[in-house]
Amino acid sequence: MSPVVGDPLLPMLAKSEDVIKDIPAEWIAQPKYDGALILVHIKNGEMIEAFSRNANTVGDSLPELTRLVDDVALLSEKGEFILNGEAIPFKDGKRRSFRAIDNTVWS
Repeated sequence: MSPVVGDPLLPMLAKSEDVIKDIPAEWIAQPKYDGALILVHIKNGEMIEAFSRNANTVGDSLPELTRLVDDVALLSEKGEFILNGEAIPFKDGKRRSFRAIDNTVWS
């Protein structure tokens, strides 16, 4: 079954490990930034919706996504895809705490 633009999907979630030696050798570890996982659905150059990791709609809570979609839309005017990433709050060029994005997305 393939993902469908406009239908929420539940992504694999990161899992923390206390001891790096307990991670199997074939795994890859990446740093985790403190933000909100957002899945942005784009079709024909327009954002259809943005979903949280729990499939809640969050597009209206994050107007900043409009700028992102406008930039990405140039690459996808006739296509459709889902962007999967972390929304990380910044102010004056500095990363803010998770609470800043948490209050924006879930309030």
